[in-house]
Amino acid sequence: MNNETPATGSPEHRLGDPGDADVQHRATHSALWDTAVRTLTVAARLRHPVYGPLDFADFLASVLAAVAASLGSVEATLAGRPGSWEADLVRQLLCGTVGYDPDDLARYRTEPVNIHLNVHRLMCEQTWSRPGNQIEDTPYDQEISEVYQRHDDLPAEDYNPDTEAEEAAQVTAKWTNRYSAYADAFTAAVLAEAARITDLRVPVRVQANIDPDAGPLDGPAHPDELDPFDPLLWRLWQAALRIVPLPGQDDYPG
Repeated sequence: MNNETPATGSPEHRLGDPGDADVQHRATHSALWDTAVRTLTVAARLRHPVYGPLDFADFLASVLAAVAASLGSVEATLAGRPGSWEADLVRQLLCGTVGYDPDDLARYRTEPVNIHLNVHRLMCEQTWSRPGNQIEDTPYDQEISEVYQRHDDLPAEDYNPDTEAEEAAQVTAKWTNRYSAYADAFTAAVLAEAARITDLRVPVRVQANIDPDAGPLDGPAHPDELDPFDPLLWRLWQAALRIVPLPGQDDYPG
C-alpha cells in the first residue's frame, strides 16, 4: 500500500488554470463521446415491427444534417480540422444529404436562431467602417460630451453637479428611446425576412442591448461577413441592416 502524499508543485499543479481547463475539456469530450456512442448504438439496434432494422445510414446522415443546420453551415461543423480526410468524407455525406445551397439547411435546424444586437456597438461599427478610418463619436457620444463640456466651461461658482447630472440623464433617456425604437424595427425586419424562408420552423429571436453607454465590445460579437459560418444568421442580419435606418440617421450618415 502506498500512503505517500503527492508532492506539491507537481507538473499538473504548476499548470494552473490552463491545466484545469484542459482536464475539464477532456472530461467533457469523453462524456459527450460516451453519450453519442450509447445513443447511436441504441438507434442502430432499433427495429421496425414490419420493415426490420433501422436504416442507420439515413438516420446518421439526418442527425449530422441537424447538427450542421444548428451550427449554421457544413463548414462550421468541420471547423476543428477542415482539411482532414475525415472532414472531407463528412462534407460529402452532408452535402449529399442537404445539398450545397445554405438555404437547404433551414429545414434541418433544431435550435432557435438567436441574433445579438448591441445598438451602440452597431453605431460605433459604422464609424470604424468609414473610408480612411476616420473614427468619429456617435451622435449620443457627441451630445453627452457636449453636456459635460458645457458644464466644465462654467465658472466654478456657477457649476451645479445636480444640473449637469439631470441634463446628462435627459440625453441618455432620449437616446435609449431611440435605440429601443431601432431595436424594435430591426427585430421586425429580421422576423419579416425569416418568414420568407419557408423551411425555417424554429424560433427566431433578437436579443437587443439598447443602453447608449454599452461598451462597443459588450456582449457576443455581431455577425461578420468575413466569417459567415452561419449564412442564415448573416442573411437575417443584412436584411435588417439594409432597410432600418440607424438612430439619428439624419445627422449621422453612417
